[in-house]
Amino acid sequence: MKLLLKVALSLLCGIRLFVGPASATEDIVIVFGEHGYPPFYSERAQKGMFIDLLAEFEKRNPNYKIIKKSLSRKMMDRWMNNGKAHVFSLNNPMFVNPNIVDRFLFTAPIWNTGDYVVMHKERQFEYTQPKDLFGKKMGIILGNGYGVFDEHLESKSILSQAVNSENQLFMLLLKQRVDAIFGNRHATPYKMKRTGIDPSQFVFSKVAIFEFDLMIQVQKSHQAFYNKIQAFIQAVQTDGFLAQLEHQYLK
Repeated sequence: MKLLLKVALSLLCGIRLFVGPASATEDIVIVFGEHGYPPFYSERAQKGMFIDLLAEFEKRNPNYKIIKKSLSRKMMDRWMNNGKAHVFSLNNPMFVNPNIVDRFLFTAPIWNTGDYVVMHKERQFEYTQPKDLFGKKMGIILGNGYGVFDEHLESKSILSQAVNSENQLFMLLLKQRVDAIFGNRHATPYKMKRTGIDPSQFVFSKVAIFEFDLMIQVQKSHQAFYNKIQAFIQAVQTDGFLAQLEHQYLK
């Protein structure tokens, strides 16, 4: 009996010797804009649709650990250029220096967003091109640039009233002290809600000023992670998880 027990213990020990170590977890450093990009992510990347999406990715892919770093846009680009960061949170190839864009991989689009002319429901007008704003008074943020509209704002073809914050901008529009403001299809309604303003009082122009897809930018050196996140995006677009997130944040 003792001999059989010794044999059994020996076999057990032998089995343990052949059990390999638990699979290692790979850290993935993702950079985020320090001022946030709501509703996709907040300041310091604490919450938002994209944060919840990454949490679900980690849940389904436990061998990856997401390390979030909030930086200025200049530092985000620098970390991606020198390889200190592996992933740029949400980006588009058109916003990357064309001389280095080939160094990165971009996932399928997760969201499509855009900037529009936002008007009060009681003072709607048609917008299709910058000239449609001539003679109108636009609310703007002091110090911000507005692309193709800057020359018209400077020449006074488009009138303006500048304020220091978005909250003040929303109040100008709410009280109809301006004809319109420039706003993002996702961010503006979300920010309005957070300040206690009902977005249903406003309308977005039918024609966008500028539209673009939001993708995940990945270092080419991390092909395996890219393949996983790409497959994950396709999965959540079909299994309803992404739609659930959008309902939660954008309803």
